Amino acid sequence: MNPAPITLVTADDQQMLLTLYRVWAGESGMTVLEECKTPNAALDAYVKHKPQVLLLDIRFGTDKSGFDVVRDIIKLHPEANIVFISQYDQASYIGEAYRAGAKAFLTKNCDPETFKKAIQAASKGEKFFMPELLEKAVQLVTNPEMNPKIVLQEKNLFEVFMLLAEGLTNEEIADKLCVDKRTVSVHRQKIQDKLNISRLQEYTRMAIAHGLMEP
Repeated sequence: MNPAPITLVTADDQQMLLTLYRVWAGESGMTVLEECKTPNAALDAYVKHKPQVLLLDIRFGTDKSGFDVVRDIIKLHPEANIVFISQYDQASYIGEAYRAGAKAFLTKNCDPETFKKAIQAASKGEKFFMPELLEKAVQLVTNPEMNPKIVLQEKNLFEVFMLLAEGLTNEEIADKLCVDKRTVSVHRQKIQDKLNISRLQEYTRMAIAHGLMEP
């Protein structure tokens, strides 16, 4: 008797990719139970179907990301098997994915065989690493970079960081937050000390590297 097919819920804001994943899954004897285009829909579909694997993107063009979905799911269902698939392959993204509880991280240019192996491994609760990303995974372990969203927990620091990353001046930030310029300067110095950065370009680079803003 053949084993029951692996069940999937897939989530991406591009229908073309959802269709591709369904084709690849079908060719591998897997079943896609539902396709979702938003983070909230992915969360609802997981709760509804309890698939063996949830495959989802990280960026949806909304305030909520794939990371947020996974954290919500893991709180309720720590046994959930998650596979991220993203066009971004920065080391920080890979690290954040596994820290969030994912079993695998795939890039959107992966081939059908890699897709199949990752889903099969995840369905058994096993971790899978794309060979092409192993060097970045090692880099993350040997030279980790602090995530601003985690490090900047003190009130208003992360908000100031993001505004600086967007290119706003101290004066513009002070006006936006309705505080005086000196307060912004103090926050900026704290941010630089905590993240070990000094140049304005580093704010933007770090925000993009950690998926906090689009490139």
